[in-house]
Amino acid sequence: GAYRRFNQEIVPGRCLVSGINQGLYARASSHSTHLIISSSDHKGNTHGPVRLPMEPQALLEAANSGDHFAYVAGVAYQVSIRFHVQGLVLDNYRTDLPLKKGLSSSAAVCVLAARAFNRVYDLKLSVRGEMDLAYQGEITTPSQCGRMDQCCAFGARPVLMTFDGDKLDCEELSLRSPLHIVIVELAGAKDTVEILQKLNKAYPVAANPVEARVQQFLGAHNQQLVQDATDAIRVGDVARLGQLMREYQAAFDAALVPQCPSQLTAPNLHRVLGFEPLQQHIYGAKGIGSQGDGCAQLLCKSEEDMTAVISMVERELGMSCLPLQIGSTRPVTQALIPAASFPQTLFPASKALPPALFPILDEDGIMKPAVLLLVEQALSAGVQKVVIVVDEGHRRPFEEIFKQPLDACSLNRMAARMREYSKTIDEIGERVELVEQRDGRGLGAAVLCAKEALGSSPFLLMLGDHLYTST
Repeated sequence: GAYRRFNQEIVPGRCLVSGINQGLYARASSHSTHLIISSSDHKGNTHGPVRLPMEPQALLEAANSGDHFAYVAGVAYQVSIRFHVQGLVLDNYRTDLPLKKGLSSSAAVCVLAARAFNRVYDLKLSVRGEMDLAYQGEITTPSQCGRMDQCCAFGARPVLMTFDGDKLDCEELSLRSPLHIVIVELAGAKDTVEILQKLNKAYPVAANPVEARVQQFLGAHNQQLVQDATDAIRVGDVARLGQLMREYQAAFDAALVPQCPSQLTAPNLHRVLGFEPLQQHIYGAKGIGSQGDGCAQLLCKSEEDMTAVISMVERELGMSCLPLQIGSTRPVTQALIPAASFPQTLFPASKALPPALFPILDEDGIMKPAVLLLVEQALSAGVQKVVIVVDEGHRRPFEEIFKQPLDACSLNRMAARMREYSKTIDEIGERVELVEQRDGRGLGAAVLCAKEALGSSPFLLMLGDHLYTST
């Protein structure tokens, strides 16, 4: 797509990309004068620390060196000429992403560095901004990366990317069905630089029929296949997606192998793709990225099939595997309502009563404390447990709402409808847990107070002085 700047007959480029579950993990902090980098690779080998002055010329020289930390230096160089920042301490203490296997590990390093600067110095970059910074950092090095690799910044979710000259569009796709994918390390040699050099020779103008077929496949043919795959993802047709992977690989081999046979013939890749015992467990398979003997991706029919594929490939083909599940999210069954705040915007009413207890006339005609409305909305959305953080001086009214049934005398004086609703409140209270906040240090401290009650499971955060509605 980038070559459309020079040849308008080239159609925009398109691809579907997803991150994987494996990645790089790091701690980052500011430093007054230097970029200090250390790392650990997927084999447990450690590198560094290396100290580089946070000065453009020194960073540029380190990026051009092509050594182990060149990618981080490249990003740091781009940061140094774009933003007023100091240095950075970046400790990549764990890596479970295989390096130099066609899984865009160099792009992941660049995204990591961009995200570290963004968060440490609050550069206010979006994910797209981090991607752009990572790309500029990587092309500062001798790398010849493309634009799609930095899409790992979006995490393990499918993204449709469109390249049109200098314009790049990214669209996150929703999945109706989870995808169970096995990434196979092909235990071969792959030279991505050679592949990209050979394929780029076909642009911007094809010089022979082989280069013309490269342009045709990577252009109109690829565009149609990607559109069909996008449609399959949107409707949840995983079998169709697998079929398209097979079609793509066959067309790729026919059009591109002649342009770079030394790398794209890929005997290990085709050994895996053609391994007959796998076929009953997969919908389809293809190489990854620029292909070659780096990695293959196998789209499995189920989680059980994914387990069977991993066992078979490792046992019978002697290749290691990485499982990838896209769209298999953990359900959110907990909600947290911080209700210990003293919002100045609601003063002086908030002086007498916590905003979470303000009376609200609900659409059912019943006057309710705001917090009860919030809890009802959370439960109606599928939440099973609600934790409410309360000020220690205002715990009693929350106890009276959720934990203390009305006395019989008061209950008998109420209309039948309200007696039934009182029972409903008692049932709701069984799913509510109250946690005290003993200081007023803000929202972060309130969330931390609920750490033990919530455990490690994901939760929905609902502010106690806001109203929400479930859909």
